Amino acid sequence: MNYEIISEVKNGTLTRNTNLIKDAIQTFEGKQIVIKIEKAKKKRSTPQNSYLWGVVVPIVQNTLKEVGHTLTKDQTHDLLKLKFLKETLIVDESTGETIERIKSTTELSTSQMMDYFAGIREWIFDFFGVTIPEPNQDLTLTLE
Repeated sequence: MNYEIISEVKNGTLTRNTNLIKDAIQTFEGKQIVIKIEKAKKKRSTPQNSYLWGVVVPIVQNTLKEVGHTLTKDQTHDLLKLKFLKETLIVDESTGETIERIKSTTELSTSQMMDYFAGIREWIFDFFGVTIPEPNQDLTLTLE
């Protein structure tokens, strides 16, 4: 079991969720544990998620359809994660054994999401000549 509990440090002490931390530690009574402390990162935002599903995925999906690959939105999303969010984990350092896993976009910080979008925009332009607008770019759609 893993716990992720966010707190804040002021004057060398935790300012919130201390009871949650104590309760979490008690669930491991008699066992060895690893405590990892890192700066909290802001997770991807709701506007970023909307941009992903409302702009990026549909443009990539339509581009792939034009070259003969009909995919659903979910399949397109999975393809983008496979291409840009694959990571290699070392299983055994002594043998060099590794495994690969695909990160979820829910794991990404807001800045990592921006990097993810930049990679997708660069790839789709380089290979297909398609421009995906920036998230903050004002667009005008003209229908004929």
